[in-house]
Amino acid sequence: MKNISIILVSFLILSCNNQKKVAPGLEMDTNQHLEKEYDSKIPHEYKTLYVASYKKECEGVANQTCYLVKDNPEDEWKLFYSEIEGFEYKAGKVYTLTVEVIPVENPPADGSMFEYKFVSIDRTDIPDYIASGLYDIWGLFRLNGKDVNLKDQPFVPMLEINTREGALLGSTGCNQINSTFEYNTEAKSFKVSFPIAMTKRGCPENGVESEFLKTLELVNGYSKKGITLYLLVDEKQVMEFRRMD
Repeated sequence: MKNISIILVSFLILSCNNQKKVAPGLEMDTNQHLEKEYDSKIPHEYKTLYVASYKKECEGVANQTCYLVKDNPEDEWKLFYSEIEGFEYKAGKVYTLTVEVIPVENPPADGSMFEYKFVSIDRTDIPDYIASGLYDIWGLFRLNGKDVNLKDQPFVPMLEINTREGALLGSTGCNQINSTFEYNTEAKSFKVSFPIAMTKRGCPENGVESEFLKTLELVNGYSKKGITLYLLVDEKQVMEFRRMD
């Protein structure tokens, strides 16, 4: 009987030892699970990101455009080389976003240390350069109350107004012009910087170039109705343009 008891005890000890030999395998599975759980707890940050209404060509990257972003409204726009996963961007709006910033483990030398995931659009705004209604190409139809006879002009007198850059290009009907300008949407003010850069082509006597330039230099305001732009001198309409397709 004593021998039987010894055998039973030995059997139980062997069984326990066998179970302990399996345990390390189970332990590894548990550790792997914990590691995955730990990985998922890499600190994520939620932040506000402002995205401009247009993109610019990425510096050092051919044939690719980048977002322009900033962290605070008063900051300058800066190029943003990453994508924002899940964000459907449309040009012409300034976006205020909430994004999730996720650290990238072992990022490549030329890659970002973070991934960005779209969370929400908190606000959209129409930028002032679009809201002004000036941003377009405008053909001159009336000058100081008189219709412009386009047949008398080598080229269509026109202005290309780029409110985003504050740049002005155009034609006097004969020579090409290039300048800058200042404007204010609320005050409806508009002022071209003179003297302007201009080509030196010989022009016909019956052209409008001289009057065009003299009038444009005096302009200090604007109004707009539909596809028609009026440039004003002390609230008087002196130049009438229509949007060119």
